[in-house]
Amino acid sequence: MDNSPDPSKENITSASRFPLVHKLIEFADIRRKYTEMRKALITSNRQAGASKGWITRWKNKYNKANLDIKRLEVEKEQLWLDNKDLTGQIQGLTEEYQGMSKILVKIEKFENAVDQLRDLKLVVDEQVASQGHWSSNSMLDMQRGVDNFLEAADEILNEDLNDSHQSSELS
Repeated sequence: MDNSPDPSKENITSASRFPLVHKLIEFADIRRKYTEMRKALITSNRQAGASKGWITRWKNKYNKANLDIKRLEVEKEQLWLDNKDLTGQIQGLTEEYQGMSKILVKIEKFENAVDQLRDLKLVVDEQVASQGHWSSNSMLDMQRGVDNFLEAADEILNEDLNDSHQSSELS
């Protein structure tokens, strides 16, 4: 048995004999290819969009990082200027307070002299209250207390005079 087709028994299906069928087949092939092309285009656009979105995300992150760096540089510069300004202010205040330390010592001396005079006055007042009159010892104690107070005040004033003479000689 021969399985090969007999050429005389074959049906002729040429385009000239069945033109409509061939056109329909050709149209079906074009339609199938168009559908495949459309799917390929959608897939391509999807991939391009995904990579474009990825690129945009990283580009935005890069731009944000650059803006943060610039902002930090500006902030660093501002902090440096503030530090420089504060250093100048601290130096000025230090110079002022160094001059005030002498005044503070004088005020403390004056306060101590006043405290001593007040303490002495309280002791004398207690003596007068217990005895009913001023005794000669209480008057002498008060006189010594006032003298000590005046000496302390004179000492403070003499320091002021000496300081003013020294500063005028330096100028």
